[in-house]
Amino acid sequence: MLDKNAINEIKAYNTPPTDVGVVMGAVMVCLGKKTDWPSVKIALNDMNFIKKILDYDRDHIPQHIIKKIEAYTKMENFQPEKATKVSVAAGALCMWVRSIEDYAKALKIVNPKREKANAAKKRLADMQQEIAELEAAFAILTARLAELQAQLGLKQREMSGFQQDLDRLQSRIDRGEK
Repeated sequence: MLDKNAINEIKAYNTPPTDVGVVMGAVMVCLGKKTDWPSVKIALNDMNFIKKILDYDRDHIPQHIIKKIEAYTKMENFQPEKATKVSVAAGALCMWVRSIEDYAKALKIVNPKREKANAAKKRLADMQQEIAELEAAFAILTARLAELQAQLGLKQREMSGFQQDLDRLQSRIDRGEK
């Protein structure tokens, strides 16, 4: 549990136990600050320290910070269980640093997949737009075809009427010649 009392426990150390110093060094690396103990104490005196930890922008961690974090997390004594034995806050912060590292590593895998998914979604949206445009054009052409078919039917009926008139006239002519 990370609260003000736990932070005060760490601040009280003039010279921190090794495990606490290592954990706080890793935390300071994440925050982009100096890792020496006086700098740690200044950071811990910041009233917004816990808020900064909770609101940490884990989606945009620079690669050089991740590499520095890895140097800490590879240490044998950088274990939440070990740090908790010395300080509850150090244990919580150790777990936080490990979580930040794990999240950053997961993002390396997930981000390219997110980018592909976003590109596929954009392609899909573009294709759906094109389909909508083609369907609109098809509807216009279908309406025009129906109009032309109606005109054709009308002209065919007219032509049929003319053909009947022609046939009657032809039969009169033929009767008149006989």
